[in-house]
Amino acid sequence: MNRILLIVLASFLVMTFPEIFRATQNASRKAVPMTPLRQIVPEVRTPSLPNSRITDRMRIVVRDRAAWISLWNQINNLDPRQPLPDFPPLPEIDFSREMLIVAAMGQQPSSGYSIIIEEVYANDRNDRCEVVVRSFDRTKCLGQAAVIVSPVDIVRVPRSDCTAVFSEQEDVTCGPLYSPTTPGRQP
Repeated sequence: MNRILLIVLASFLVMTFPEIFRATQNASRKAVPMTPLRQIVPEVRTPSLPNSRITDRMRIVVRDRAAWISLWNQINNLDPRQPLPDFPPLPEIDFSREMLIVAAMGQQPSSGYSIIIEEVYANDRNDRCEVVVRSFDRTKCLGQAAVIVSPVDIVRVPRSDCTAVFSEQEDVTCGPLYSPTTPGRQP
């Protein structure tokens, strides 16, 4: 009888522990205000740069001007003889107050691919911040152009010394391409 009770109790703890852990973890994190570097469509969260010259997947935090200039040149000028047409000039960032979080999808074979940084959370219990990155694959949907793209999203967040931990989410539905901006978030 004691053995059965012990097995039932152990099973209950194993089943409920993930929920308890998740609730405790969520309680210790706070949303960090973020501003997209560039908002192409008003009221809809789109990637800062739908096309760039970054051919590989990248997830980084930029905390100084030298790294920012280097990255911007990589985004725009992988081949300096062929800069991207109508590419915006280097945005000025006050790195004493802000830092940038960058998510690059890498080179993709059609316009059906995209990426956004959806949320950033700071954890009260340690020096980590969680960056939620959502990748979109609409290649099964109608109306995708067969062009090579390299989407990049960049957001500004208040400066901190947190270690970024990237959480990846994939969206392969044929619903709206991007989500409306979250109320309270700065467009």
